Amino acid sequence: MTGGGGNVRVAVRCRPFNAREKQLGSPCVLRMSDKATTIVNPTTGDEKTFTFDYSFWSHDPASTAPPFASQQDVFDSVGKDVLENAWKGYNVCLFAYGQTGSGKSYSMVGGGDDATEGVVPKACREIFTRLRKGTGDAQVEVTMIEIYNERVKDLLDVATNANPFETSESAGLKVRTHPTAGSYVEGLTPCAVRDYGEVEKLMERGSNARTVAATNMNASSSRAHTIVELRVRRWEPDGSEVSSRISLVDLAGSERSDAAGSSGTRLKEGAAINKSLSTLGNCIAALAERSGNGKGSKQIPYRDSTLTLLLKDSLGGNSRTVMIAALSPAAVNYDETLSTLRYADRARHIVSSAVVNRKQNLVTNNPLFDEGSGGARPQSAIPWADKLAHTRDQMNVDIDAARRERVAKEVASVRNAAGGIATASGSMSGKLERDLESVILLANEANMLISEFDVGVNFVPTLVDAQSSALTIRAVDKGGKKAETSRDHALEVAVDVTWNETGRKSTWTADALSRRLDEWREVFAQWSEGELFTGEAGEAVEASALAEASREMRKLGTAELATEPLAYLLDTETSYPAIVGPDGERRGTLEVSAVPCDRHGTPLPDGDAVDDPRELIGTSTHFLVKIKRATGLPRTAAQAGFLERPTTADRNERPGTGQVTATLRVRYHCAGLGPGWGAVSFFLFSHG
Repeated sequence: MTGGGGNVRVAVRCRPFNAREKQLGSPCVLRMSDKATTIVNPTTGDEKTFTFDYSFWSHDPASTAPPFASQQDVFDSVGKDVLENAWKGYNVCLFAYGQTGSGKSYSMVGGGDDATEGVVPKACREIFTRLRKGTGDAQVEVTMIEIYNERVKDLLDVATNANPFETSESAGLKVRTHPTAGSYVEGLTPCAVRDYGEVEKLMERGSNARTVAATNMNASSSRAHTIVELRVRRWEPDGSEVSSRISLVDLAGSERSDAAGSSGTRLKEGAAINKSLSTLGNCIAALAERSGNGKGSKQIPYRDSTLTLLLKDSLGGNSRTVMIAALSPAAVNYDETLSTLRYADRARHIVSSAVVNRKQNLVTNNPLFDEGSGGARPQSAIPWADKLAHTRDQMNVDIDAARRERVAKEVASVRNAAGGIATASGSMSGKLERDLESVILLANEANMLISEFDVGVNFVPTLVDAQSSALTIRAVDKGGKKAETSRDHALEVAVDVTWNETGRKSTWTADALSRRLDEWREVFAQWSEGELFTGEAGEAVEASALAEASREMRKLGTAELATEPLAYLLDTETSYPAIVGPDGERRGTLEVSAVPCDRHGTPLPDGDAVDDPRELIGTSTHFLVKIKRATGLPRTAAQAGFLERPTTADRNERPGTGQVTATLRVRYHCAGLGPGWGAVSFFLFSHG
């Protein structure tokens, strides 16, 4: 190994105003000149100036003094320097830091097209360009992980990404420490690649896993740390082996909990982010102090967070490191921007002890083992062709097909949970199944998204009786046994809604959930761009959910009418069954009767009555249900137990019970009651 340490190089970059800052009319508090960055206190006018290795002014594309810094400018200044050190055989690390919405991911990953491509894809492409121009052999492996709430997720793992219901918390990998190899992620297998095209496909898969996470609110880009690592091993013409690890780190956004108004789950998540970022800051401060006085007595708290444990070598060990600090120019973010500048200034004083990795087999820094025949052997001993084949197998897996399979299992689960409502044959129409698949995904996304802002609502897909039901009595032959009656029943997809704090339950239509989810996606987009604080976004989402609660379809209760006379084609007498609420309490009384009729609704004459209900098997039977009135219903949704938190203090202005509709389900041959015995179950709903 050849020595070659040096200070951590630091660049700062100022982004344009976002929509929220423009709406607030917040003035710019930053200015740059060459390597100097100055921040002005918007209240007192005091100025503080910091000097860094690079100061990138990306605030105004029309600016000439200082000149506007494009994505390519940032890569030419920072990215190429990282690659040059990697080519020499140094381990290198590039990480971006800043508050939520400050532009970290834009600098690292880009805006999604070639024109706005970030440092990470540009660096990956440049590596293979250099390797193609070289004269020796080379091997490249890539990993992509995400750290969320101190748990690690492999973004390139097929099994995890094929499950749309997986969360980072349930899929966390363990971080271990090896006495010689250092910290590593247990179970993380590098993907061997031959060219940039394969890296691009893997990164797209990893980014899609993040996108799904962002959409499903498992771990959004601004709430999780992401580390892409390329492990390059090449042989020079003289036979020497040069290896390097290139770590590209996109840190989660920092955000003050008091400004964000965070609480509950969101505060817990914020605490996890703050823990890792604070620990990173503590490590940087301790390393800067050690570098300044030359003393190594102070303990560096690497083990205090998963992030710093994994970045131990990158921070103060065998690595040349570059930090990009992303800055907001707006006065409204003055405190956060000043904190970021101080953070970056401390990092600039760290001195690393990087060495050139020559004639060493560092294809992986992890003591991973292949459990093949003949016992365990290190990953480096696995034939390169086998590694490439494994990567191709991973890339050939149809993630969408695997996800559809998981969704199909959820469909079966919902159908089974519906119990008596499910069709007797156990099958569903194609349209109903497609509707259920769609709502399962919507509910899963809604649960993860709404929990992102600590709004205590849970959505569960379900099957309910359709508003109009087509009922047919038919014979069912069970293996030569006596034929029994059965039915086909019209079903539709809905969503059971539970407010966690109060336990209130209700039912939303699929359209209602879809409509509200569109609103919540927009809120999330504004929040992830830094246009809304977490507290503001949470209030917007909760207000939207409460607005739907005032108009949702709420189940008042059920009532039942005995059907024995109908089995003989006789009228039922007018009955007054109780309307019983989901809590078992009486909510009112239903006045109802039923009359046999033809398909046009004309009552049948008395002479059509039969002596034995079995005579009707195989025939089409119709009857007219007459719901005359429902009495004793609660006057307001609050009285019915639907609104534990009324929207106004005036009782007269509270949402009323609203229009009442009913669906019905017919049950024939109830167990133990004999032929002709059954009931019509009425499900009464209030529409706010």
